[in-house]
Amino acid sequence: MKQTHTTAWYLLIALFTCCLTNQYSWAQADELENGWKLGGGIGLDFTQLAIINPRVGGGSNRLGFGGLGNFFAHYKKDRFSWENQGSFQLSAQRIGGRTQPFQKNLDVLRLGSRAGYQTNDEKWSVAGEVTFESLLFKTYEGNLLKSDTLPVIAKFGAPLRLSISTGINYKPNAHWSIYAAPATIRLIYVADDSIAARNVHGNEAGKNSFFQFGANLNATFQQKFFEDKMSLKSTVDLFSNYLKDPQRIDVLWQTDLSWTLIKNISLNLHTELFYDYDVRVQYDVNKNGIYEEGELARKPSFTEAILLKYNYIF
Repeated sequence: MKQTHTTAWYLLIALFTCCLTNQYSWAQADELENGWKLGGGIGLDFTQLAIINPRVGGGSNRLGFGGLGNFFAHYKKDRFSWENQGSFQLSAQRIGGRTQPFQKNLDVLRLGSRAGYQTNDEKWSVAGEVTFESLLFKTYEGNLLKSDTLPVIAKFGAPLRLSISTGINYKPNAHWSIYAAPATIRLIYVADDSIAARNVHGNEAGKNSFFQFGANLNATFQQKFFEDKMSLKSTVDLFSNYLKDPQRIDVLWQTDLSWTLIKNISLNLHTELFYDYDVRVQYDVNKNGIYEEGELARKPSFTEAILLKYNYIF
């Protein structure tokens, strides 16, 4: 019963966010008029396979669902702009019968807020930004969504990544936005001693946190094609820590390719590349095709998803 309740809440949040979310990028700010603009979009994927008495050579039942969404709330008044956006990625699957637990594939929550004041040259702004990243649901050993016996290895706030920066924002046209912040504070914090003791989330050994001070560069490109039927948005975020190994660059590169099928409905290809030397990811060390407990490495992490997405702007 607990497993059912957890799964129901997981799906309910994804569906509820459908009413609040939409595609958005920092690059759109200079296209908006004074006042507020709100919107949102949600992408859902669902897979299901049921087999009763499978043939020899057949497989097991499969049930999987997930969601990817984003939302924005933007305010503009003359030279001042304030841009707020958030996104989530959720995905879980169950292989086998109803007694088998759901395994979590994706769980990422990101929130960001950027305020800027335009200079005499409309392409340049002085800006400040705050970003937050964590996850929504507990993850148990084995990446399980629920367990009564296994330990928790991640949950909301454990870990969390907080970034505060000031810099210059350059928007040469409606397609490009480049934000350079030479003074950036980043904090990785794990608000659980037992999870922090695993030393897999980027916190320093023996501590719950890892403080960083460095430089941040964020660039966004977006373009529409084929009479606005197809749109491409790609954002890359780079960070170098002055205090430790500044030659090691943290990377978060997100790309979304969207094809409008009918009004407010699109087919989206979403990819994400993540690399942080201080954060170890799951890696198939023995090459047996299974991510086993303890198989960790300092490697890039890549995610790809194809989803049907509903978009709405208020």
